Amino acid sequence: MSKNFLPGRSETEKPLLVDIPETGRLLGVGKTSVYALIKSGKLKTRRILRRNLITRDSIDALADNSEGAAL
Repeated sequence: MSKNFLPGRSETEKPLLVDIPETGRLLGVGKTSVYALIKSGKLKTRRILRRNLITRDSIDALADNSEGAAL
């Protein structure tokens, strides 16, 4: 079970916001690459209580657009 899993939510539902390490795991890249993708504008973030969280929509969009190409 992922640490982003919320009680009462089925595991098939995707969280709206994901932390940096989980984003790297989902995309198959390291934290440094995630930060570079944020800086380049390819990943959208929301700041909540001093945490940068990445929108799941931007992760999915990047993955969909990057099929067969390097991130």
